[in-house]
Amino acid sequence: MGWYEGYATHFVASMAYGGTITRGVSESTGLSNRLDTARAGLDDVTPTLRAGQGSQTAQISQRVVSDGGNPQIDTPTVMRGLQERGFSPGKQDIALTRLDEIPNSHLEALSSSDQTALAARLANSADGDATVRFVSDITDPNDVQQVLNENLATTNRLSELYDNRNLDTGQSGNLQYRHLDIDEASDLVRITQQTDIADVQLITKRDGEVRWLENGNLDYGWEHISARHIDGNYGMDTEGGTSMFPTGQQVNGESLPGTMSREDIKDLTFESIKNGDVTMQGQRTKYYYQPTQSGYPNTGVDEMRVHVRSDGSVLTTYPLSGDDVQRWVPELNDGQGGWVDTT
Repeated sequence: MGWYEGYATHFVASMAYGGTITRGVSESTGLSNRLDTARAGLDDVTPTLRAGQGSQTAQISQRVVSDGGNPQIDTPTVMRGLQERGFSPGKQDIALTRLDEIPNSHLEALSSSDQTALAARLANSADGDATVRFVSDITDPNDVQQVLNENLATTNRLSELYDNRNLDTGQSGNLQYRHLDIDEASDLVRITQQTDIADVQLITKRDGEVRWLENGNLDYGWEHISARHIDGNYGMDTEGGTSMFPTGQQVNGESLPGTMSREDIKDLTFESIKNGDVTMQGQRTKYYYQPTQSGYPNTGVDEMRVHVRSDGSVLTTYPLSGDDVQRWVPELNDGQGGWVDTT
């Protein structure tokens, strides 16, 4: 029997007996009879296997096992699923090779169909090696299912963020990753359970809890911060007033100081969560920070506060006082409103 028929015999036998040969090669009981049965029907499939994809597919199945591949992989079912997805033999090889790098504990928690989905995801990822590292480092194997529930774009983003975590970029470094401070893949999975990772701009961890800033809307997150505490076009009539970050903007007829940029505000939000004083207010966590005394002397902001919601996302961040912090108070001037210094 030729080499391709040897591969094909293994593949046909595995397919015929539900993957038991692939997943339990060491079991010898009845193996000879099963192989004989497979060989008996080989004449019907050998021409096809010799001619095209079947031969290459059978070789892949045999290679995964003979090269010490993971016995937890249901190879026949995975290969059949990849074929149904239109994967070429070469791409099947890539998918199985990457799947073989995933820990046993993760694969054991997945059904055969989920293994197929994961193999396909690993092969289709923008950076397959990064995705293998991300999935392999997930602490709870059950969280792998959460990754599979997300789309490919989300998986690519999760893998990219995890691969670039904790870069020491500094204030002049790569802005894309400078606000990314996590140590576990499961931290990112937790965020995807709450929001779209594509909307997240800042991630850090404090006292074992993941905190992040997302785009949000007018009620929370970066959109709220920008509208109320930078641009001044939302919530300015709120009782008690609204303090403004000094970014050189014009609000209600006043030209405010320009000692900060929007990226500086994100820097200070990040630093407040990492190093600020913590207090609890109901289900919110509040972080109090003093920028001018903590390495940011030119911001014009002496005190600021960040509020984090119970799910871990930033509700808002705003300045409290400083040489360049102005506060709009709507009750002034007979209800017409006016500006006050906060020094």
